[in-house]
Amino acid sequence: MSHDIKIISSGLLTTIQDLGRYGYRSHGIPISGAMDQSSAKLANLLVGNDENDALLECTMMGPKIEFHCDTYIAVTGAEVDIFLDDILQILNTTISIKTGNILNFGKVHRGCRFYISFASGLNTLNILESRSTDTVSEIGLPILKRGQYLDLFQNNLGRFIVNLSRLKDTLTPRKIKVYPGPEYHVIEYMDLPKISFTIDPSSNRMSYILKVNFDVSHSQEMISSAVLPGTIQLTPGGQFNALMRDAQTTGGYPRVMQIDEDDLDYLAQCRGGQSISFELVSYSI
Repeated sequence: MSHDIKIISSGLLTTIQDLGRYGYRSHGIPISGAMDQSSAKLANLLVGNDENDALLECTMMGPKIEFHCDTYIAVTGAEVDIFLDDILQILNTTISIKTGNILNFGKVHRGCRFYISFASGLNTLNILESRSTDTVSEIGLPILKRGQYLDLFQNNLGRFIVNLSRLKDTLTPRKIKVYPGPEYHVIEYMDLPKISFTIDPSSNRMSYILKVNFDVSHSQEMISSAVLPGTIQLTPGGQFNALMRDAQTTGGYPRVMQIDEDDLDYLAQCRGGQSISFELVSYSI
């Protein structure tokens, strides 16, 4: 049996993602899905797909891919050097692929994650209405490995978008908008806009660990309560945990802030060691 794509090398962390696994949080199953949702949506639109079709999410170092079919692809998200048979390609555009082409990636200049979409989408295992890889619960296909083969659905050569009106900026540094969480009172003494948080290099798809250079330990106790991607918890020892797409569904630490959905995409493009700051906004009705 022939396959459409061969993974010659897998990169640092390459997973299959769509927009997430919704409707199962009551069973303790995370949402997962693309860390930078707006970039993933754009990638699919550029090849005529539905926004929710499965694609590849690559972290810092991309895979090397050999094509065994003609198709179209797009690469969005982090600013990365894209090579097709050693010829430099352009980010955020539709790229024509011929059988035998080799796709490779060089340096990531800005951002952390980029997305590779394929016309018609990846035909992979659908579990609980999603093809997303959950790196924590190990739901969906495992992290891609060298020598692995993937298949596409029958090529969709329909209408591609020809402008970038749907492109959202997830790379330019800015303050991250947050809303007060249910237990915001634990940190309400802090002058939030003036505080610099540093992303710990051990951060991952489940949680970004954020550190400050002063003591924020506390003794607030609470029962385990619902959390979701974008919830920022504060541990008793003074560590801020910004929950990401593979986050658990409940937690026992104060939920001090909630990240704005668009700015959660921006945070997903921030690297370990990078400094970030927050802008507190109020809920509007």
